[in-house]
Amino acid sequence: MGDTRAVNILKHTAKEMFPNLAVFDQPMTLSDMERAMGETSEMLGKPCVMVFDYLELLQGGGEDVPSKANTIKAFGKRHHVPLIVLHQSSRSSGADGRKMTISSGAYGGEQQASHIIGVRRKKFEIQSQIQEIQEKLAKGTATERLLERLDSLRYDERIHENTVTMNLVKCKRPASALLDDMDYEIEQGTGRLIPLGSELPSYIHRPNVSVETESYEPVEMW
Repeated sequence: MGDTRAVNILKHTAKEMFPNLAVFDQPMTLSDMERAMGETSEMLGKPCVMVFDYLELLQGGGEDVPSKANTIKAFGKRHHVPLIVLHQSSRSSGADGRKMTISSGAYGGEQQASHIIGVRRKKFEIQSQIQEIQEKLAKGTATERLLERLDSLRYDERIHENTVTMNLVKCKRPASALLDDMDYEIEQGTGRLIPLGSELPSYIHRPNVSVETESYEPVEMW
């Protein structure tokens, strides 16, 4: 639309931040992938990592998910390139933002992976729990403990409105530890992930309070 700033950001991102990124956004067969790997290696050098989105879309690798996982794993070994393969969760294990486990992937495929990272939006799990409590309230079966829980969930819902949560549920490296939930804020406008830690997300506004005394200048408190 003639936005010079947007055009400059796009060019800067492509040339300066990701100068060696190659994207193929059409469905590809294994032979297409072989040609794409050859072209990319010739123009940019051997890739240091390959991301495939997503496993069920692999063509020519078998009909079921384990067969596709074996096929793409063999592709990575053949080209000596690390693979990041996206795999959807099943409707039951992934419903309402539930916590990811080693068996959450739809129709298997977890055995072939050396690492499995679960990715979810925690707010959907929180909203599901809120709805469950509200249904009990409507039936007159809520207790004081449930009301306190509802207040806590509503607070958490605000915090996780724009967050994504990850956990490491499988790691085949020796002497490695699995990692529980790690929350990241999704930066508005860029989509970058910022570790949440113990801080409140930037999109939650803290009220300013001015305090005046007789002997001190006004102080802004957070």
